[in-house]
Amino acid sequence: MDYFGNDKRSEPDYRRLRRIPSEQGQANIERDRVEFYCGDWKEVLERGPFCFIFADAADAKRDNPDKLFGALEAGGMLVMDDFTPEPYWPEDWKGKPDRVRHYWLNHPQLAATEILVTPREAVIIASKLSDEDI
Repeated sequence: MDYFGNDKRSEPDYRRLRRIPSEQGQANIERDRVEFYCGDWKEVLERGPFCFIFADAADAKRDNPDKLFGALEAGGMLVMDDFTPEPYWPEDWKGKPDRVRHYWLNHPQLAATEILVTPREAVIIASKLSDEDI
């Protein structure tokens, strides 16, 4: 099996990429291998599990991490943005644990890393491990 769960001996499994537009009024459309959904992220997660999730909603990352984690299929990739590197934290955050980072970077069923995309911004990229990987 390759990184995406495809049997290397057969044709690739072209998974569907799903995106939840934040702008209201965008129609639900499907083109090629991409499905677009418009709506509340919690309702859209019921259509999972997903092979790729870009989580931009703070509520998903911070307040509902188990629900977001559960929507990711084994071998799937999760990308989350808008993380502030510790040297740039506001004074009231300094010296306190970052429970959001801790959850995602230390989850036993994720292989995750944090990457600086600018000096003041970071993303977390994670892949859900299968039972065989644990």
